[in-house]
Amino acid sequence: MLFQISPTELEEVILKCPGVEAVCVLGIPIELNELIGALIVKVKGSLLTEKEIYDFVASQVIDYKNLRGGIYFVDKLPMTLTGKLLRRKAREIAIEFYSRVKQ
Repeated sequence: MLFQISPTELEEVILKCPGVEAVCVLGIPIELNELIGALIVKVKGSLLTEKEIYDFVASQVIDYKNLRGGIYFVDKLPMTLTGKLLRRKAREIAIEFYSRVKQ
């Protein structure tokens, strides 16, 4: 069964996690479905881990909204010159991270 999930809803949850500066939630295509993944920029000096974020999100949302596509830390999110998030580019980055991890 496929579920519609709002990236913005999950981004709002993740931004409440201490140590997260910015986030982009996206779908990572696998077979006939998508897994939810996230690119995350940590607050400078933060020691936040993937597990801490995963556990935080899992405690806040229903099971099918968990970040099964992975949590990937980046120095910055891809943005336009005017400061708008480039979701398509972010998705490409997340898919590349996911494919490296799954090899």
